[in-house]
Amino acid sequence: MSIGVILAIIAVLYELKALVKITVNLNQKRYFTTENVKLVWLFIVSQLYTLAADPFLAGANQLTRTYLDRIKIGDFSVTWSDIPEDLVGLVIISAIYMLFKMAEQMKRENELTV
Repeated sequence: MSIGVILAIIAVLYELKALVKITVNLNQKRYFTTENVKLVWLFIVSQLYTLAADPFLAGANQLTRTYLDRIKIGDFSVTWSDIPEDLVGLVIISAIYMLFKMAEQMKRENELTV
């Protein structure tokens, strides 16, 4: 359980870091920059950490549900069904990353031709 919690906390920290920096860049009207592409990549990394945390958390929660008859585990109440949900989230974030990267490349090429 503690390994899963540590991985989940790392994922949240990466997400918050990327979210704050992207928000600052958007407020400064810097939309499709290389830095923003790297920050969207950071969302993918955080989703991978979340995906890595799921088996540890789900396994620990299954043990407490099976052997201790507890229903509500608490803040980290991950079940085995969260793994496919996180995979879908990873696919969606990856698609957004690819679109964002293509838009940044198109902007860079457009700046070179003007």
